[in-house]
Amino acid sequence: MYVAERYRMSDDEARRRLTGPCVGNLITFDPVARRPVATFLPWAFVPDPDRLVSHVGRVNGQWRHSGPALIVIDGLQGP
Repeated sequence: MYVAERYRMSDDEARRRLTGPCVGNLITFDPVARRPVATFLPWAFVPDPDRLVSHVGRVNGQWRHSGPALIVIDGLQGP
């Protein structure tokens, strides 16, 4: 994803911003409907190794999507 130079942050800054509670959209591609799908979810940052963790309910078919995914976290919600 392209990020303009003035909006880029270091890895340390990204980790600091993700340590508090955050919410964001999980975006995947539905191969059957042939369209992108987004779900607004709470996320928790787990260091070592760095990863974001959330839960998608079973009634939300998005959990079946395989392949690349994108998580978009609104910067206004970060600490």
